[in-house]
Amino acid sequence: MGKASEIIVGIIAGLVVWFVLWLFFALFSWIPLIGWIIGILGIFIVPMGAGYVAGKVGGVGAAVALAFIAPVSGAIIGFYAINLIPIAFLRQILGTAWGFIVGVWVIFNLIFVGVGGAIGSAARPKPQKPVKVEVQVGEKSTSVPNVEGTSKPVIAEPEMETRSGELVWTKEGRLLEIDVLKKRVLGYLLAYKKAELKTLASKFNVSKAQIEEIIFELIADGKIKGVIDPETETFHVKE
Repeated sequence: MGKASEIIVGIIAGLVVWFVLWLFFALFSWIPLIGWIIGILGIFIVPMGAGYVAGKVGGVGAAVALAFIAPVSGAIIGFYAINLIPIAFLRQILGTAWGFIVGVWVIFNLIFVGVGGAIGSAARPKPQKPVKVEVQVGEKSTSVPNVEGTSKPVIAEPEMETRSGELVWTKEGRLLEIDVLKKRVLGYLLAYKKAELKTLASKFNVSKAQIEEIIFELIADGKIKGVIDPETETFHVKE
């Protein structure tokens, strides 16, 4: 089923094709014998062709709607014309006959417009399925879906590996060089002497685990001394 706008456009396109095809077959219907054969073929080809176009443009919904439009509009016009007949008995007979004709017309249209609509709907371009690509992050391999359905590279959020020259994925969606981030964290700790890990993480838009790893590396490199209070999760700088 297509969207509402697609269904409407599909119905309009189907009606246009219906009219054009009927006009085409009508041009040959006056020819004896050959025209009759062409006219009989047109009875089947016209609804199927219109249904195909409606289904291809607007989906099955447009084709089903188109199958009802012609009989219903014809029924309304026919019943209105029959009601103009002054003889009640004749109105009743013709009204019953016209109702039967319209019923058969609807069934006929549903079959042939439906077949054409199903073929047209099947010919509609299908949305591409997401393609999975393999992305290498450090020594880890992460499979991530590419939502655009293409095979262009996708950057996955890296595991916590804070080596020199690496890039860190911040919470703002930016890549920041680890050496730059370590200098900023070091400067902050030396200036304030203590800081909660969650405060540091919020300050530099990274995770608490990344902040812990950076502090551990700063201590290991001898650039700062201190301890982390496990209860308050606060880092205290020691002189």
